[in-house]
Amino acid sequence: MSNISLSRNEKKALLRILDKAKSIEEISKETGLSIDQARSALERLYAKGLVEKKIKETTIVKLKKENQEYRKIGLPEKRLLELLKEKPLSIKEINKLFGREATPAIGALKRKAAIEIIEEGGIKKVKIIRNPEEIRIIEQEFIEKLPIELEKIKDLDLLAYKNLEKRKIIELETRKEYYYLGNKKAKRIVETEEFNKEYEEKLTPEMLRYGTWRNKEFRPYEIHSPVKKARVGRHHLLRVFIRKIREILLSLGFEEMQGPIINPEFWNFDALFVPQDHPAREMQDTFYLDMYTSNIDEAIFKKVDKMHRKGLGKGKGWGIPLDKDKSRRLLPRTHTTVLSARTLNKLDLSTLPRKFFAIGRVYRNESLDWKHLFDLHQIEGIVVGENLSLKHLIGYLKEIYKKLGYDKIKVKPSFFPFTEPSAEVYVYVKEKDQWIELGGSGILRPEVTKPLLGKPIPVLAWGLGLERIIMLKEGIRDIRKIYEPELGEAMYREIKWQ
Repeated sequence: MSNISLSRNEKKALLRILDKAKSIEEISKETGLSIDQARSALERLYAKGLVEKKIKETTIVKLKKENQEYRKIGLPEKRLLELLKEKPLSIKEINKLFGREATPAIGALKRKAAIEIIEEGGIKKVKIIRNPEEIRIIEQEFIEKLPIELEKIKDLDLLAYKNLEKRKIIELETRKEYYYLGNKKAKRIVETEEFNKEYEEKLTPEMLRYGTWRNKEFRPYEIHSPVKKARVGRHHLLRVFIRKIREILLSLGFEEMQGPIINPEFWNFDALFVPQDHPAREMQDTFYLDMYTSNIDEAIFKKVDKMHRKGLGKGKGWGIPLDKDKSRRLLPRTHTTVLSARTLNKLDLSTLPRKFFAIGRVYRNESLDWKHLFDLHQIEGIVVGENLSLKHLIGYLKEIYKKLGYDKIKVKPSFFPFTEPSAEVYVYVKEKDQWIELGGSGILRPEVTKPLLGKPIPVLAWGLGLERIIMLKEGIRDIRKIYEPELGEAMYREIKWQ
């Protein structure tokens, strides 16, 4: 005898599928089990290797969700026909009654040669030209039969189906139906004495209380059947990427920068030498709070203000003093470079060279679509030290992007407000056989570094969007999907970085 243990429900289901494959619904009707009980029993039998499972796919025609009302109130042409039986109606009246459904309703009845448009006293009217009892709305008749299998549609129903499909009132849905059939192993088990033996399946509180369990024989535990791997306690894909990128940067000797999400305009814009009338500071690009801070150090404010007014020795700056009230206004940071500015301002120059990074959330007043979010993550990095050059920056970029899994990079000249020179970073993606832009970089302008550091020490800077990396590595085409609670197999797949 096999050591396979079967429950009562499993035995009931197995006896019904020894000679003929049956669906879950058929088993449910024949055994009195609920659909869920039947499905559970059959799936356990399948896991124990006692049944074969076959899938039958059926294409079903059904009403679209937004058109379900047509089953109750009728198609617009049916409703229009009922009104026209009483009297002709003007086009204006029909438009008022039916709105956007007016034209389809008139068109459908004209194709059936049921109506004509006449003109009376300069007013266009619609009237019936056939016996109303002879006019069939076959599309409405077809709707009453839905849902229906596509292959069963014939004759007039086929014509109605095509008409409704053109009007996008119906849709197709592929349904899968599972059929189960007992195999030879199952037949051998059914013929044994053990199969017909009755066991207790549950140990109840009453059995324990009164000791009746001692006189009962319980069904043995089945420990040989394979079970599906439980997927629980997983980190979201976004968290996985943040953790991995943090590990990469820490391993390269970078120190992590921390700072507040809400900042005054001074740190978000002024300290980075962005003029106070710059378009990026307008409402269409930035979220603003109706709040202000008084916590701006006067010494650093004066240095930045002087740079805006006069610039460097030979430069003229912007020629405009800072409006302190504007500098004090609070906003959610629009970039993580605000953390770089705050870090540089506190930096002890005797500790140079130093390397810093940040992975933080930033906020932009963007329209939400497949490639834009109004809150997203930026990865920011800076290297501070004497005698640094663009050559050093490219060296760092190559090492960082190599750790991210990209062996080939190239840089192209570009423009960014805080850096000069500036460069876009491109990586070669082997799977796509193309170069893809994946971040920006440059050397912070001396107008930024001199007020913050006391002198224009070179600061290499680079940044990229975290969501952009995730989309590229995981083949996600819509950035919004990254923030869905369930990302399918991507949640459980090991991420390949190199």
